[in-house]
Amino acid sequence: MKIFAYNLCIHFFVPDKSVPFRFMRRSLSEVAQQLEKGLAFPNQVAYIEGKQSPEFLSALIALQAHPPYRALHMTLRIAFDTQTAYESFSQRFLDSFPMINAAGGLIENERGEYLFLYAKRGFWELPKGHIEKGEGIKEAAIREVEEETGLRNFRILHPLPTTYHNFYKKKKGYMKRTYWYKMSTNSTQKLEPQVEEGLIDAKWVSKEAWLESPLHTYPLTHHLIRMDLAHEWKKD
Repeated sequence: MKIFAYNLCIHFFVPDKSVPFRFMRRSLSEVAQQLEKGLAFPNQVAYIEGKQSPEFLSALIALQAHPPYRALHMTLRIAFDTQTAYESFSQRFLDSFPMINAAGGLIENERGEYLFLYAKRGFWELPKGHIEKGEGIKEAAIREVEEETGLRNFRILHPLPTTYHNFYKKKKGYMKRTYWYKMSTNSTQKLEPQVEEGLIDAKWVSKEAWLESPLHTYPLTHHLIRMDLAHEWKKD
């Protein structure tokens, strides 16, 4: 399970015991000291031995909430010895925050291009939004795509992996669980980004262009698109 916190990704996993684990594992305190001193670099991966203690959980929550880490695009891989330990701790981490549910779409046109929306905060994003009370997940995804893009003629192809994004508002932490769908449409429709939601531009980007030079997106968006592309490669 991967949980994105600003530009810091926390990846809970169980190493494959049939494959030698060649990476040096470090303690959470060692990584914290490295971050505090500014010794981390973009796309760095740190392997950490997972522990079941409340102290370890608290330290991990405090680490990913630290504002200066937002620009690092760093991944913390938390290794657990057993599947049971992995499932138990990852659920405890999720349960540490109020959960907000959202839904959205990765939209592809007949030319094999993805649709991106540009937000005032300076990132290219995918259309998504909160699931309203009494609303189904698919209904919410369709409504958000219509509202944020202006598209009306599109269809859902299949579900994509659900993502988790931890964020802080007024110093209080929240967990956003987003249900994603792969969608298809044609490129002849007029794109109308939802200005009142801070969306000021929209464009189609080819997969080739994305692979050569990805747009400035959140790591979560980058991760979702990479997973979609990997799925396509497996089908070839």
